[in-house]
Amino acid sequence: MGTVESWIVNHQPFVPGRLDPYLVVMVRLEAVSGCLVYGNWRSERPPEHGERVVGTFTEVTEDLTVLDWAPAAAGGVHGHPSERTSLQ
Repeated sequence: MGTVESWIVNHQPFVPGRLDPYLVVMVRLEAVSGCLVYGNWRSERPPEHGERVVGTFTEVTEDLTVLDWAPAAAGGVHGHPSERTSLQ
């Protein structure tokens, strides 16, 4: 769990299979004071500063899993690796 600090629209394809621009959010973790973590944004709408979010995992390939963030109100997965979703 955390809160959105900031975000950017990324146009550089760093992840295999992600060619379109996508949002990358900077999240301040609740459990670790002063810790900021980056990840992809998993929502149809843009993030809001201070919005509560939950971490989710997306398995891109068998060897690559990335951390994503979703609005807490959307009931996202709490980031446990056994609850990963596959990138379509």
